[in-house]
Amino acid sequence: MEISQLTFPYIDAYHFWTQISNSEEFGKETRSKAKEVCHAIDELVLLSYYGQGYLPETNDFIEGKGGIYQIIPRGDNIFSQSKRSFWNHCGWFHPDDKSGLENSFGQYDWCINGAIRSNNKVDNFYELLDFLFDQTNNESGGVNNYKW
Repeated sequence: MEISQLTFPYIDAYHFWTQISNSEEFGKETRSKAKEVCHAIDELVLLSYYGQGYLPETNDFIEGKGGIYQIIPRGDNIFSQSKRSFWNHCGWFHPDDKSGLENSFGQYDWCINGAIRSNNKVDNFYELLDFLFDQTNNESGGVNNYKW
């Protein structure tokens, strides 16, 4: 299970935003925006199917709504085999071109759009993940050589 969470850090977007929209721990405006995201996902998904046998069992998948995934690694949790954080193993998520690296899938727009290196501000989703999971955002850029 741990290796699959490292290799495939994907979660179902509808389930994720439904949890936020139903959680009293978030403010009313945040819950309202999360409901809007759920509605947009519902409009986007025409048909979905979870299947059996290949993926872990879940009761959270809703046919016709589930199936859009988000990339959210387990972040600062420690991977038992390397004793390094999950975020440390996510080098293929990066604003810089990593296409020449082994197991790199190129640049995602969410890593690039709006990112301003070294301004000490969180400018996009990638920088938010780096802020949350790389506590060493020093001049060297921490675990991924990226200073936000």
